[in-house]
Amino acid sequence: MDTQQEIPQIAIIGEIEYSLFQIGAFRAALELELWKKVESGEDMGEKIVAREGWNPAGVRLLLDAICALKLLTKAGDRYTLVPEADFYLIPGKPTYKGNLLLYEYHWEGDGQLAEIIRSGKRPVGDVVGCLSG
Repeated sequence: MDTQQEIPQIAIIGEIEYSLFQIGAFRAALELELWKKVESGEDMGEKIVAREGWNPAGVRLLLDAICALKLLTKAGDRYTLVPEADFYLIPGKPTYKGNLLLYEYHWEGDGQLAEIIRSGKRPVGDVVGCLSG
């Protein structure tokens, strides 16, 4: 009788981990108004770093992560908006969805989802404020 237990594959955990990374990158890009910066001519990591004073490695990582999400394209060191980003992710445009998306990320109560499930009390947010551009 074989007493060794087969070790389960970790692939599903890896997929979840990658999804969390994608969500984190997308949320950070929304909060930092990354697409607006690219639209306004800050189309290289170095330009963003020079203007904002942000960490160069972090900026490159974020820009490349957003390219992996297909919400920017990259040619050499330059980043370009894709049509979806230009239409939905530029603050100030009537079609901007960033505030709504950030609100959707916030619904889980800043990491309090387990407590919300225990209590059944969903946090109340400013839905009207989050929908305005």
